[in-house]
Amino acid sequence: MAVEKVGEKYRCNVCGNEVVVAKVGGGTLVCSGDEGVTKPDPAILELTLTRLGIVPEEGVFIDDHLGHVEAATEMGLHGIRYTTVDALTTELDDLLTSEGGSAC
Repeated sequence: MAVEKVGEKYRCNVCGNEVVVAKVGGGTLVCSGDEGVTKPDPAILELTLTRLGIVPEEGVFIDDHLGHVEAATEMGLHGIRYTTVDALTTELDDLLTSEGGSAC
């Protein structure tokens, strides 16, 4: 599955405006409510990148709100707007292929 494959190239983490019940693959959780800043404010994305120790070009930001995706893309993250699982899988496969990875 593409979501598992993307974990070979990108760390799976969560940056949310609300408490998240489960973390993805034991990754980092940044809850903007705890930080006092919410998406799409670039400060929450910068904090997340700092905690991960990566630059924007090394990250993929997935969200169902277009404004959040646009803010992340403006910072240099790979942005994907979530609509359906099938569409997300296709976009992740395309991203891995374009970045030199191998999609499932």
